[in-house]
Amino acid sequence: MDVRQLVKHARWHIGMGNDLRRIGLPWHTFFRAYADTRVRKGSGLKKIVVRHGVSGQEAILHIRPGPDLSDWIVLRGIWAHQDYFHPLIRSCRTILDLGANIGIGAVWFRTLIPEAEVVCIEPDPRNLALARLNLAGNGISAKIFECAVAPYSGRSRLGIETDTGRSSLADAGLYAQEHFVEVKTRRIAEILDEVGWARVDLLKMDIEGMERDILADGSDWLDRVGMMLMEVHQNTSPEELSALLRPRA
Repeated sequence: MDVRQLVKHARWHIGMGNDLRRIGLPWHTFFRAYADTRVRKGSGLKKIVVRHGVSGQEAILHIRPGPDLSDWIVLRGIWAHQDYFHPLIRSCRTILDLGANIGIGAVWFRTLIPEAEVVCIEPDPRNLALARLNLAGNGISAKIFECAVAPYSGRSRLGIETDTGRSSLADAGLYAQEHFVEVKTRRIAEILDEVGWARVDLLKMDIEGMERDILADGSDWLDRVGMMLMEVHQNTSPEELSALLRPRA
């Protein structure tokens, strides 16, 4: 690593530490965890107490401290940067979390809206046990579907890599992945029917490149969605996704 890369690397880590201070973590928390995983080869889970930037309420989270830092990155985006905050979501009472990862987003939503009912969808088997732990640790009895959402119900290949936040269906063609596991797929309409929701107030979607296909398949469920928060990946564009939603605006 040359000097320029070293400086960039140091700035990124300092920025991470500063961002995590905003949610109540001591500045050294991230750096100690980084040292444990990179220098002393530490492993396992780290239990942290975080403070919601909007409600001010605290929550307990368990994360994998390394070595790829993916849980820290998800935590930073949702809790420190408030990626999913919009004033209108306070009125939401049913939330469908597509791409729930380890439950960090679901806990964030419930810490803001304690009376909301949450349903989580997560296909990566490496994330499921930790998602259950984080939900249960905060008294959240959310239903978790162990599947991916797709335009069809059946089976598909999920590409996985070291970064547990980047698992993606092979159908998406988003990443050049080499390792795959077979997962169940279900359509959103089928999931809404199973949980008994005629409508869902808030649909959060971060499904690594399947957004376009899912919206294109929305003829029997998009009208049942009140509000949507979505991550846009590089295989589509906000304009393309907006065009799919415009007929129902």
